[in-house]
Amino acid sequence: MENTNKGDTLQTTDAVGVTETASRKIKFLMHAVKFGNERVRVWYGKGGYTEQSGIAEDTISIHARDYKSLPVELNPENNTDTQTDYFDNDTARITTDSPYYEEANKAYLKAEAKRGAD
Repeated sequence: MENTNKGDTLQTTDAVGVTETASRKIKFLMHAVKFGNERVRVWYGKGGYTEQSGIAEDTISIHARDYKSLPVELNPENNTDTQTDYFDNDTARITTDSPYYEEANKAYLKAEAKRGAD
């Protein structure tokens, strides 16, 4: 099965070659990402954790919680290795040229304001 992303449209091609096109809106909330009928709890970060990471300071990182999957439109990374029993949560990096950046940045700022108020 192959997934390709074109803006808000998700195209899925199965092993037989049948292609389905679905349009789903991704909504970034303070503590979750909603897409389709799914809701994944997340936490946000901004910038690189070290200079060596090579991640731009304005890049937003979205980290899934509870071992749930982020939408494929965000191109998540997951370094799970079941042979060594290493399980990882999905992480997506949203750069300034992404169509999702503005909405993800708003959710990040809300989460940061809430974190600072506690």
